[in-house]
Amino acid sequence: MLKLKDKNKKIITGLTNYKDLCIESNLSTGDKKLSFSLYKKDKFYGFIEEECYIETKTQEYVIKARDVGVNYTRFDCALNLEELEANVFDRFESVEQSITSSLNLAIVGTGWTVKDNTLKKKRTVRCTNKNALEIVQEIKKTYRVDIVFNTLKKQIEIYEHLGEDKGTYFIDSLNLIALQIQSDSYKFATRIIAEGKNGLTFEDINNGKNYVENYQYSKKVKTLYWKDERYTIKESLLEDARAKLEEISKPFISYNASILNLAELNPKYKNILDYQLGDTITLLSKNNKVKDKQRIVKTLEYPQDHSRDTVELANAV
Repeated sequence: MLKLKDKNKKIITGLTNYKDLCIESNLSTGDKKLSFSLYKKDKFYGFIEEECYIETKTQEYVIKARDVGVNYTRFDCALNLEELEANVFDRFESVEQSITSSLNLAIVGTGWTVKDNTLKKKRTVRCTNKNALEIVQEIKKTYRVDIVFNTLKKQIEIYEHLGEDKGTYFIDSLNLIALQIQSDSYKFATRIIAEGKNGLTFEDINNGKNYVENYQYSKKVKTLYWKDERYTIKESLLEDARAKLEEISKPFISYNASILNLAELNPKYKNILDYQLGDTITLLSKNNKVKDKQRIVKTLEYPQDHSRDTVELANAV
């Protein structure tokens, strides 16, 4: 059931006669979208307008668009992050703070909180003319973490690495229906020369080298110069240079997989083939000559028909 609320969040009714319910989840931003179609002669059809709200068991969404068809109308909804979008900073600065302190500074006055976590990393974030949500995304990128927005609790959850490797696999003969593959090496590099504020480098803690190297894919020397004046501590600059190079020292590859979600369709597969956003999955496709282990970075879930589910896997978020 989808709970329909008016523009003042007053409950109107519980919608039950919808079809094509779809929930899209993205790892790169923590964002979600919801869409559904409703028969135009449904008695509550006329109450559904842009900027009304839809509540599920886990999230609250804002209705943003309608696509009116002959018999049905499709409604597109965005995750309700209105309080974060409404709070605008002319200038934001968080210098060498933990991610919790940085986020708390960004969301002050919004009614949102940060869930307790154990992350100790300290970094610097500076922004101008951005709202709180945009700053949260900048913080996410700077600290290299994954985030989850809980719109019912108005809480931001932080994970150093969302998901796990449970041994789940997608395979041609079982649950992999179709597979599309894209790859490129346009951002490929094997060496990063890094520089922070006021010419800060890290050679005195890196065997005299002002660069890091990673030849996991190729022995080619492809050098990238990376300057970021937010860094004032050499250890942080070195740590993030290594993390950045770990991602770009191999070609980017993305798989779009149509999945028969057996974990939802058949109870006997629940603990074997279950997957969530952020999980690492083994992908096996004889048809495409693929044997790879990649992370789920996007999901499309159809709760009324899990045979339509799709996932996107990639080696970089």
